[in-house]
Amino acid sequence: MNSKILLLFILLFLVSISYMSCDRQPTSPETTGQVNLHFEIAGRQLNGNTYLMKPAHSFTRVVIEVYSSSDAVSVSSIAQTPVARLEVALSASDTEFEGKLLVPAGEKQLLVAKLYENRGESELTSIANDEVISFYGRQNVTVEAGAVVEARIELLPAPIKNERVVIHVGSVEAQRDTSAKYLPISVANLDSIRGIQLDLIFETTPSMFSTISVRKTARSQAFSNIDFNVLNTEDFQVRILMYDRTEGAALLPLKDASASPGAVAELGFRIASSIQPVASPTISVKAGSAFVTTDPMVPLEVWVVDGEINLSN
Repeated sequence: MNSKILLLFILLFLVSISYMSCDRQPTSPETTGQVNLHFEIAGRQLNGNTYLMKPAHSFTRVVIEVYSSSDAVSVSSIAQTPVARLEVALSASDTEFEGKLLVPAGEKQLLVAKLYENRGESELTSIANDEVISFYGRQNVTVEAGAVVEARIELLPAPIKNERVVIHVGSVEAQRDTSAKYLPISVANLDSIRGIQLDLIFETTPSMFSTISVRKTARSQAFSNIDFNVLNTEDFQVRILMYDRTEGAALLPLKDASASPGAVAELGFRIASSIQPVASPTISVKAGSAFVTTDPMVPLEVWVVDGEINLSN
């Protein structure tokens, strides 16, 4: 075998390895099912506006990775090797897109979608971020061999280092005059954070609640101070403060922009027993002002994903 033929074989081998790593899907119908993927980034609200009210995006591609159910619980920074992967190229103006993926059969297979965007030079920091994960989604699905599953994944804004931190206001169900419920507040950050201030606006009256409190979580234990106060009793605004006076960061960055952020605070409340059944069972929880301090100091945009309280009459 001469050197040219040997070189050709080596090149063909490298191309085949590259192809397998970019779009890996199991193929046996006895052990796999098909997941039809639907993605959208406009559903929930961001600081009172839909995500696409922000400056124009230049999306480049979406990557979907699947992790087996045995790994799903421990996938926080997505360090495991995915059992299936699909990559779809996008036009810059795409806001909805679809794909099909063969997934090994199993319960609670974890789908992780990463939407990449060409950011160019950051407006805030003048740091080149050619391509970053701009939105992401995570969803568990149960896949049966030979079956087809429809999965609609809502893509949430992802943190961007030196540019953006994202605060997620969670959702919770509550009943009148029962034990206290806790609304989780999560932070997705790729920068070290020393302090957080967040104003929450509850679209209801203060008489809806008999008690209000706030507590730390395992992720925020390094904050030496956490407190709240009521700013406005007419539309019921609550300010949450978390900070640390010592040197260094109180909230370390996530290892991956698509990692589950984890709650940093829980706002406790109890629905007053005097509240009568309501026509609208949902209380929207939106953000007023929000800002963070970092270590070292970097000016960051703060995006807040709104939450809600669902009442059971």
